[in-house]
Amino acid sequence: MKCTFCQPRLVKGQLPGCVEICPAEALTFGQRRNLLKIARERIGLFPDRYIDHIYGETEDGRTAWLTISGVPFRDLGMREDLGTTPAPELTKGALERGARRGRHVARAADRGLRHQPAPGQDRPRGKAAAVAAAVAQAQAEAKAKLTEAMAKAEKDKKAAIDKEVKKALEEAAKAQPSAAAPAAAPEKKPS
Repeated sequence: MKCTFCQPRLVKGQLPGCVEICPAEALTFGQRRNLLKIARERIGLFPDRYIDHIYGETEDGRTAWLTISGVPFRDLGMREDLGTTPAPELTKGALERGARRGRHVARAADRGLRHQPAPGQDRPRGKAAAVAAAVAQAQAEAKAKLTEAMAKAEKDKKAAIDKEVKKALEEAAKAQPSAAAPAAAPEKKPS
């Protein structure tokens, strides 16, 4: 289903759910001109962190989602071949021909377009979820490796302690016979 930016929440003066709940505050919602200004400021403040491009500013005739990134957008699975023509203009001729054939055809075409996301529209949300899943998986793997390393370290520590205790007991056992040797009985002098 195409994102509506949580229209019922917007009517109540609330932010879209994804923006409100994002723990990293990686999502910002607002008017396009303000978002472009914020994106340009972030890129300017952190030129070593972000690529100097706002994805969605011109792609596909200006998308509703704007994205800044520190890695090439193609590496995030975002298309870079969309051009700057808005998607509705690309389908305009086909829809007009359908409308001439009758409302039924035009409605069917419109219904089909409405249920398919426009190129670039849902990708950031999908990519954000994919990145979050990858981060969660990496964290889980790191936690498992850490747990395994800590268990190995604990085992090695116990083995080292056991070795030292055994060594100390062996040394004590070697030293004990000479210390525990019976004292020679005093010689009896003839009377």
